Amino acid sequence: MFSCEVYHGALFLDRPAINVPFDEAQLARVRDHYGIRYMTISLSDLRSRLPAWETRPPAWAGLAAQISPDSLRRSFPSAAAMDLDEVRIYRLSAARGEKD
Repeated sequence: MFSCEVYHGALFLDRPAINVPFDEAQLARVRDHYGIRYMTISLSDLRSRLPAWETRPPAWAGLAAQISPDSLRRSFPSAAAMDLDEVRIYRLSAARGEKD
């Protein structure tokens, strides 16, 4: 799984996590090398790292879920006073020729 907050991604989703690269080509290269199939990212991080993805992610990255700040606050009461952002989870397809 890719995550901007690697520790949080690994802790909350119980998966190994790698930091999201700042460039789509690097992201695809690391995805293929490690077989990464998910990316979790806040809307503000998406805007700074992969701005084109806000309105149109590449064909190999399907939006799997959007989690609102209110939903995060309900799920994690300790975060009630935090300034939270929407979180998006993308399902990443395998490179051509690989099994998904």
